Amino acid sequence: MNVFKESFGEIIFNEEVPCVIWKPSKFMNSDQFKKLMTTGIDFYIKKKPDVSNLVWLNDSRDMKVIGKEDQKWLEEFVTNQALKYGLKYIAFVLPENVFGKLIVNAYIKSTLDRKASELEIKTFSDYNKAVEWLSECARKPEIAVN
Repeated sequence: MNVFKESFGEIIFNEEVPCVIWKPSKFMNSDQFKKLMTTGIDFYIKKKPDVSNLVWLNDSRDMKVIGKEDQKWLEEFVTNQALKYGLKYIAFVLPENVFGKLIVNAYIKSTLDRKASELEIKTFSDYNKAVEWLSECARKPEIAVN
């Protein structure tokens, strides 16, 4: 189900997994990046009480560069909100762009250094493998505990 769609990206809710999918479709300026992320996290927060095993997929294949300030905002605002509302599993489908890959890997390292005990993050080059892993995570009994 499409939750949000613009030329720069979309937020999708996959009820089968269940997961929120964040999917940029091209280079995004700072406002577009924040709009896509905020829309995704707001939807997650709204949906979480009804879907206790909700997980998150960053389909970053088309992601390009993200500025340092936006990376900092992502870590400080979005990640903290997600953890506050019980997010435990995140899958990344890695960007095809080398700079995008560097940004994703830096975010993961920084996030795990700060929140290692609260969050499990895994990267994939294959979209279907990411969905398969998240489906398994969503079936874990401890995920419903907040």
